[in-house]
Amino acid sequence: MAQATIQALFLKPAKGQALVDGSALGMTMQQGYGIAGDCQGHPLSPRQVLLVRREDLDAFKLHPGDLRENIVLAGLAETEFVPGAVLHLGKSVQIRLSFHCEPCKRIAHVLGTPLKQIVGKRGILGTVVVGGALRCGDCVVAIRLLLARRRCRFRLYRITDFCTLFLRFPMVRL
Repeated sequence: MAQATIQALFLKPAKGQALVDGSALGMTMQQGYGIAGDCQGHPLSPRQVLLVRREDLDAFKLHPGDLRENIVLAGLAETEFVPGAVLHLGKSVQIRLSFHCEPCKRIAHVLGTPLKQIVGKRGILGTVVVGGALRCGDCVVAIRLLLARRRCRFRLYRITDFCTLFLRFPMVRL
C-alpha cells in the first residue's frame, strides 16, 4: 500500500481574494488557530483548515485549488478520511477532522455538474490540534478514533436543546 502524502498547499490571505499556492514554500500551522496568514484562522472556528483527497479531485476532473481547499492529500484511503479522525502530517502537525464541507454556490461554476454529486466529496474541515511546518511531500498518517466509526450523537443538538439545558441547570457551563 502506498504511503499518503501532501500534494498541494493553499492559503487564502483575505475573503474574496484568490488562493495563494504555498506548495513551493510550505506553510505554518498554528495550534488552535489554523494556518498562519489565512483569513479562516480563528481559535473558535471548527473550519480552520479544509482538506481534500486528490482521488476525489481526479474523480471530478478538477485541479488542486479548484474547490478552494487548503491541503490536498494523495494516497489516503477513503475509510481513513472521516470526521472524528486525527491526521498526523509531516513531523509534528496534527489535525482533527470535524465535518464534511458542504458544496456551495461559489464552486458550482467549477464543477459543471449538479452540486448534489459532490456532497461528501468536497473535503473535510478540521482544526489544528498540534502546530508546526508543512511541506509538499510530507507523509500523512490517519488515526481513527471511536467517534470516527460511529456517528456522534452530540453534534445534532439544536439551539433549543442548549437553551433547555441552561434553563434546567443554570450552573452548568459548556
